[in-house]
Amino acid sequence: MDGGRGAVPVLLAHGARTSRTMWRRQVGVLEGAGIATLAVDLPGHGARTGERFTLDAGVAAIHDGVEALGGQALVVGPEFAHKGYSCECPPGVGSASG
Repeated sequence: MDGGRGAVPVLLAHGARTSRTMWRRQVGVLEGAGIATLAVDLPGHGARTGERFTLDAGVAAIHDGVEALGGQALVVGPEFAHKGYSCECPPGVGSASG
């Protein structure tokens, strides 16, 4: 690895019935490689358990995470976690489902 220099930041979005903590190991590896990484809790999960999940709220959480990473990121997670966002994001923001 090149130490993350010039690497696109990574946003990790979890699936249903879990939280950002599912990405602990991946966050450690990516950050260890010098890649800016953020795992978010979607509404209704983890630190946001008291909030109601809707697709719009989930998309907003992912959008806020991408903005926190500088406005451009590779969004990784289950298809539902990034599909709505990838349809609304500007060119240059990638996504990958697991």
